[in-house]
Amino acid sequence: MRWKSARIVVVLAFVAATWFVPATAQESGGRPNAAPWVPDVRGFGGPASGGANPATGINLQTGQQGSATQPPASPSSPAALPPAATQDPAKADAVPLQGNASARTSQLTDTGAGTSWQPSAAPQSDPATTQVPAAPPGPPAEITRVSKTFESLPSGAGQVWREYDILPYTSAVTGSDHPERAVVDWILRETGQDLWFHEPFGFLSASRDKVIVYHTPEIHNQVLPLVDRLNSARGQPQLMELGLYTVSNPNWRATALPAMQPVQLASPGVEAWLVSKENAARIIHQLGTRADFRNQASGRAILHDGQQFTLARRNPDQFIRTIQWTPGQGTGYQPVLTQFDEGFDIAVSTLTSLDGKTIEAAIRCNVDQIEKKTNVAVPVTDASGLTQRINLQIPQIVSWRLEERVRWPVDQVLVLSCGVVTVPRGEAINRPLGGLLDSINNRADALLFLDYRGPTAERPDGTTASNQLTPIQPR
Repeated sequence: MRWKSARIVVVLAFVAATWFVPATAQESGGRPNAAPWVPDVRGFGGPASGGANPATGINLQTGQQGSATQPPASPSSPAALPPAATQDPAKADAVPLQGNASARTSQLTDTGAGTSWQPSAAPQSDPATTQVPAAPPGPPAEITRVSKTFESLPSGAGQVWREYDILPYTSAVTGSDHPERAVVDWILRETGQDLWFHEPFGFLSASRDKVIVYHTPEIHNQVLPLVDRLNSARGQPQLMELGLYTVSNPNWRATALPAMQPVQLASPGVEAWLVSKENAARIIHQLGTRADFRNQASGRAILHDGQQFTLARRNPDQFIRTIQWTPGQGTGYQPVLTQFDEGFDIAVSTLTSLDGKTIEAAIRCNVDQIEKKTNVAVPVTDASGLTQRINLQIPQIVSWRLEERVRWPVDQVLVLSCGVVTVPRGEAINRPLGGLLDSINNRADALLFLDYRGPTAERPDGTTASNQLTPIQPR
């Protein structure tokens, strides 16, 4: 009986050694009292991912016995990977894995947690620390395609090349470094500017000696008579009487219109009349007797035929219009001083005809004024917490423009009306313009008188003008 009991104990011990020892070796790596097994996530090629256990020599994938000191190399082990992959861990994911990847991952099971292990995702680079590769040296990539389409100038519309001698004109003009610019301006007025920027192809160029025109014969037929007028006059100085007046009430027309002949203009709101020199003097005298009449600018100007002169009167007006943030200075906000050039300028370019019976003028008039200023107090707080106010002045600006080209007989006077325009209120009466136009009413009729007096022996440098008009200003 005792022998049987001893035999049963031996059998139980053999069974225990057979069934429980391998399980313990699998969990603890064949080492007694080892720590619980933890999967190694360093990669599929390490000992925990399918290589032979270094302690037992048992391959954890196949269950076959291997060398405990020299585990067999697998295709996925680090020893089998290319050297570049082992040197740069960040590139390990770029190396294709060999063998059955699913067989390698299916055996990595955490028996304690009961969840299947999943390989971690590839580390993401931080955009803030990622080094952006520098642009390759050399010229930048082509953006605009530039091609050479022809060896000669296109002439599909019958364009021809002609050079016009303008030296007889430019050599007689004094006081201007580039008298040829006036020739170009008159050609553009005669032909129109858009013509040179659309088909058919053409161009216009000028030097002090000549003007080069490449265009159709129709355009040359307009250019030649114009250049003839300039060369014929040879820059002869011309005398022009000019007057800029304003009347608050447009009822002056009631007595003046019967003596004036209307002229059609292109600018909307602008009227023009022709009047004899005698009637023009009578109308100006009648206007001068009115209480709402203002003589804003009048005088005589001497200019070379074809050249442009400018009569101007501008007065700078400075005021605080806004504030600007300026750290480290006082409250941080500093007032911004604004300058507005209040006043007017009148640019006139005249050109006589070949027979001397008519005069043509290109007229541009600009008037800019401040009607009133609105005060605005802006509170600002400094670094110490104190609040102060910066007073701003927001201007209410009024302007009007006139740009026309008119031809009339030399024995008559051209009168232009810009219509009833906005003028400053009473606060502007002490400014240089005297409150252009009228200081009591808010609207007035602006009138411009141009009286051509013919050629003169005086030179443009001797120009005189009244009412503080600036002398001639050739371009």
